[in-house]
Amino acid sequence: MPYDKNIHHRKTIRLTEYDYSACGLYFITICTHEKQCIFGHVKNGEMILNEHGRIARDKWFETSTIRPDIELLAFIVMPNHIHGIICIKTNNGGVCNTPLQNSEFEIDNAAKIITRRGVLHTPQLRSPSNTVGAIIRGYKSSVSKQIGRSVFQRNYYEHIIRNADDYDQIRGYIACNPQTWDSDKLYQKQLVEFNKS
Repeated sequence: MPYDKNIHHRKTIRLTEYDYSACGLYFITICTHEKQCIFGHVKNGEMILNEHGRIARDKWFETSTIRPDIELLAFIVMPNHIHGIICIKTNNGGVCNTPLQNSEFEIDNAAKIITRRGVLHTPQLRSPSNTVGAIIRGYKSSVSKQIGRSVFQRNYYEHIIRNADDYDQIRGYIACNPQTWDSDKLYQKQLVEFNKS
């Protein structure tokens, strides 16, 4: 059956006027299907990865090898989701007539330093393979293929990091995620069969 927005009620959660191939930092959250705790468990405020969790971790870090125009910053695998910050280091130009944006910060020294200077991106005609969506699709596909079944929900959550304060707050949130797991909005009771490391 062909997709019909009136029947399927699918609505994009992306910014309709934003170029997701633009140079910048993106905070990503990807949840497992039905938020099942398949990547391990949290014990005493520390994330203990099982085999599936180690695959999710390793495949994330392979992404920057496959796509040299991106850099991976803060990252964590949680029992039923992952959080990560992706840096697109070079502008890939407008895709599908999406206007390019003026970034509110500049990424310097391989995305380690964020300053508040504006950067105007010059449009270039290039492949859309380094859009945030393409990066996430590739990651989800490689994890599911390695595990042997589809493990992620259909979509993902993204937040465009617009300044240094935003970046510092998100980086801290990622680092402290295991310590706050019991109060996390994505918290699900951890099933014993997935707790084995």
